[in-house]
Amino acid sequence: MNDSVFTRLKQFDDSVQEDARKKEELKQIEQDSQRNMGYFLQLQKERRAKEKRNAIMRIGIGVAFLIVLIIGLRRRRLKK
Repeated sequence: MNDSVFTRLKQFDDSVQEDARKKEELKQIEQDSQRNMGYFLQLQKERRAKEKRNAIMRIGIGVAFLIVLIIGLRRRRLKK
């Protein structure tokens, strides 16, 4: 009888320790996923900022070419 009680207590203790290990593993997985999500969001913000900067640069170049075109057309009219 003592052996069976001891065996059950040992099994219960093992299951409790296994549950604790599982909780720690889940906690570690959650921390890793949060860290990865933060890194992903940071990369996304950087990409959006770069795209915005490139768009503004293209708009500026377009406006500059438009001004050059207008100046060139005005000169043609004045020469005629």
